[in-house]
Amino acid sequence: MALKETASLPVIDFAKIIGPSISRSPGVLEDSIKEKQKLFDAFVNVGFVYLSNHSIPDFARENLFSHAKKFFALPVSEKAKVETGESKGFHGWFSPARTSGDSRHSDLKEAFDVGKENDPTRPNQWPENWPEFRDDMNFFFEKCHEVHLVLLRVLAEQVGVDGSFFEPHVDEKDHFFRVIYYPETTRAAFKERTRASAHTDYGTLTLLFNDESGGLQVRRADGNWRSAVPLVQRHPHLYRASRCGAGSQG
Repeated sequence: MALKETASLPVIDFAKIIGPSISRSPGVLEDSIKEKQKLFDAFVNVGFVYLSNHSIPDFARENLFSHAKKFFALPVSEKAKVETGESKGFHGWFSPARTSGDSRHSDLKEAFDVGKENDPTRPNQWPENWPEFRDDMNFFFEKCHEVHLVLLRVLAEQVGVDGSFFEPHVDEKDHFFRVIYYPETTRAAFKERTRASAHTDYGTLTLLFNDESGGLQVRRADGNWRSAVPLVQRHPHLYRASRCGAGSQG
């Protein structure tokens, strides 16, 4: 798909949004009100934002990336022990042959999916003898849930309903958390396969975390695709920033 230009996504300062929970000074309250309106306008008009100062600890992000790198480097025979076909909740490892959004061609990626822990209806699968992997993945899941609740509260307030309006619909943490690996490839491979098929995300919101490699593309209202580069490429001090997109369902 041809890219017209790099996407200019709004940058939302999460710290300003939650500022009143720390300080009730007039300046902090004013900044929070402005940032909440900015977030709402961005989702209405763009659908994607950069979320800076999102409160998820650096170490949690670093542990996540470290574990992911080690897991995807394991032999296929080891990863297959937690393949999603063995799980009634489709949690675990997705091989490249199972990650396609297009029935004709598989995507050039692997994935590992996690849901809420201790759910008997859709249990997670974990690599054996690797408790840190499980603990750190669950910790990150919980931190993302906390950010999710704050953002939903803001959106509820902006449309004139009580801030807790969405909470009964998400308090069961019926989310899924996906770690994705895109292996090195060649340009020729794209004649028959895609890195990740064009798609919309279901659910409410998607939080995306990645390194400086880039690759995400966003389709704007005019129909053109634009590259949503990691914010670190423009502003190194914002290397922790997540990208947040609105889903296709409420």
